[in-house]
Amino acid sequence: MTVKLYNLTNHKRLFTDFMSLELVEGFPVLLVNYGSGTTRLNNSVVHVADGKPHLIEIVLMRSSIEMFVDRCKLSTCMSLAAPTGPREILNVNGPLQLGGASIDLQHLARTFGWKHVPTNQNFVGCISNFTYNDFMYNLGEPSLHRNADPSCQRSMFTAVTFGIDTNFLVAILVCIVILAILLLAVVVHRRRADAWAEKELDDIRENIIAYEDEGGGEGDAGYDLHVLRQMYDGPLPDTDTFMQSRGKKIKY
Repeated sequence: MTVKLYNLTNHKRLFTDFMSLELVEGFPVLLVNYGSGTTRLNNSVVHVADGKPHLIEIVLMRSSIEMFVDRCKLSTCMSLAAPTGPREILNVNGPLQLGGASIDLQHLARTFGWKHVPTNQNFVGCISNFTYNDFMYNLGEPSLHRNADPSCQRSMFTAVTFGIDTNFLVAILVCIVILAILLLAVVVHRRRADAWAEKELDDIRENIIAYEDEGGGEGDAGYDLHVLRQMYDGPLPDTDTFMQSRGKKIKY
């Protein structure tokens, strides 16, 4: 919730009139008290905290209080309500304050019995072309200011920098933490896989070396096959005798 504009009566006098324009979660909220009760108007359709310029118009009449956003011709851009109580005129003589409050609004609310109380939280952003009762104020030369930049450059930079929703930042941080955990898990898994592969390769190398030391593979002793055949088959038969015996068998 952010205060944008309010106009108060002199609290030393017994007048409870005030007008306040605020932003509640990015939507304009208007509080008007003619001295007999506070009327609250809000627009929950047009979101104005989006970094773009917007125009808000307030019309105070005896029988109605109106607020228009961006001058669109739709009913969603207009808020209308009747003043609370019998009084019909806003009677204020205090200084017009923009962007924040220099007094304790909660104390005034308790003193005057306000039903709706403006917040003391300051506005962060840029206000320009401010016109009140057909008079345009020179916002570059305020009578009293604090943390204000006449050019609006610092205000816009601050609004863009710190206007991000807290939940969005938390979601981003959670995503970053999850990605870091997944990356760490992948790195640990790959290191373990490489360690197991290197261990298996070392075991294979040790088996090969042991096999060669025991005399396996190409280091086996060589033997004469001709000698082995004579040992198992006996002496080779005479060629002529073999042919004669074979011829007899064929003739028979």
